[in-house]
Amino acid sequence: MTSVRLRWLAEKLGFEKIVLKNDKLKGYFVPQEKEEYYKGPVFGKVLSYVQQHPKNSQLKDFKGRLILSVAPIKSVEEGKKTLENMLDS
Repeated sequence: MTSVRLRWLAEKLGFEKIVLKNDKLKGYFVPQEKEEYYKGPVFGKVLSYVQQHPKNSQLKDFKGRLILSVAPIKSVEEGKKTLENMLDS
């Protein structure tokens, strides 16, 4: 059940794909062509979270695709709580 909630939160934050592996959560954002998302309030919350947690989160551009990495995330429950914190930022 928690993994379903994790995926739901990821979609709400604009991730097309989310991976939890090797104590790291990676969220793959929608393509950059969807620029209205990147100007919206949800992406602003993600940026705010990254600014508030610079030691454990980072944004990368990989082949024109924006990826958020957060570590350490040791469980699906911890990943869910992290995404909830992003939405509350």
